[in-house]
Order: sequence, then structure tokens, then C-alpha cells
Amino acid sequence: MSDSDSMDSLPDLTRLSEQDKEALIAALWAEVQRDAELAGVYLLGAGGKAATLSDAEIMAEWKGQYKVEHSFRLVNQLFLVTPLFLKTPQRIAALVFLIMVGALIAGLIERQVRRALAELQQPLKGLMPEGRDSLRPTVTRLFKAFADYSLVQVKEACGRVGESRFARLNPVQAHILELLGLPQPAELCAQPVRVCV
Repeated sequence: MSDSDSMDSLPDLTRLSEQDKEALIAALWAEVQRDAELAGVYLLGAGGKAATLSDAEIMAEWKGQYKVEHSFRLVNQLFLVTPLFLKTPQRIAALVFLIMVGALIAGLIERQVRRALAELQQPLKGLMPEGRDSLRPTVTRLFKAFADYSLVQVKEACGRVGESRFARLNPVQAHILELLGLPQPAELCAQPVRVCV
């Protein structure tokens, strides 16, 4: 029963006797107590393998669902692509697989940065709007930090790429790569590539 329903169903208190007022107050108090007993109570049903879990384990699983939902929200937001026409079910499955691998990698990046920040017990400075610090950055915010990062290519008159240089990392980008244990892009691309035949 909502508050507005209970208020609409109340009789005119000025016309009630003292005994009727006390009875009404007792009935309302009993309803409040029933509502208080049910506050925070969840009705969860489990079948299959989940039926063997304890009540606490079922509740923990249910409350952990937001993590999965967060991953799907990430897929819907970050991995937007132009509409594609895929001819075969195998190609559709392959695209879904690649998107899910991307979501998994994004989740691992977020987890690794958060763990590294927790070990250091220092926030990531300047990541949030207005340059605020963050102890638990989201992968969306981490990716946005690299949105303006670029590779500069100098082309010769004939159209051949003569030189390629990576833009200089800002302090936030450098710190994120350091937390992930990754080298700077210029260092990574300067290493010779080994080709095994």
C-alpha cells in the first residue's frame, strides 16, 4: 500500500471517538511494523546448480549481477560500429566473439588499474573532469584519457611515409600505462619485430 493510498483511505479523524482513534492508530502501527519487517527482504528463487548454494551465496551471486550488466553496458557504449551486413551466421558469431573479447580486455584493464592504485594507495590524478583524482576509475574514463592521442606521419612528396612519430604522452596517460605495466608507445614500436618462419 502506498502512502497516498493509505492517506486517501483514512477516515475523518475529527469525527472519530477516542477509542476509534486509538484502534486506528494501533492498526496503522501494525501495518508500519509489517512493512518494517519486510524492508530489505528479497525473494530469490534458484534452480539447477544454484539450488545447492547457501542463502548467503545466492544473495552474493544476485548482488554481483551488476558487474555483468556493467560489461554489457560497456559493449553497448564503447564498441559502437557503423551498421554491418553479415551474410553468414558464422560471421555474426565471429563479430560477437570479437566484441566480447574486447569487453573482457576492457574489464581486465579496469581491474588492473584499480588494483595497482589500491596497492599504491594513491589516486590517479587528473583523470576525472575538472582534474579531480580517482581511486576507482572506470574503463570508459581510462579510454577517454587516450582519446586525443595520435600518431603523426610525415609523408614525402611521392606519397611514401617518411617518418612516423607518436605524440608525447600527457602525465595522466603515462601514469595509466605505468599502472598497467606497459611501455610507452614509442618504446614499444622501436623494438624490432621477430618473425618466426
